Amino acid sequence: MSSSNPNALFITGTDTGVGKTLVSVSLVKALVKHGLRVSVMKPIASGSEHTPAGLRNADALALAEASNVTVPYATTNP
Repeated sequence: MSSSNPNALFITGTDTGVGKTLVSVSLVKALVKHGLRVSVMKPIASGSEHTPAGLRNADALALAEASNVTVPYATTNP
């Protein structure tokens, strides 16, 4: 990205299930495809599952999987 473009995007919506994660994952994949380094964060997540690694949110995991910058899960979804 050039210096006139943002270095961060914030995706928000008014309800659960409106497509925030779908849009975000698509954007992340497109940016990665264009050779950019992309890290993600889902600061607030509704619902989680118990896993051997601890509580995990499916949306946060989908975002992390689309990203090409590896960070601890606690950073992606604090």
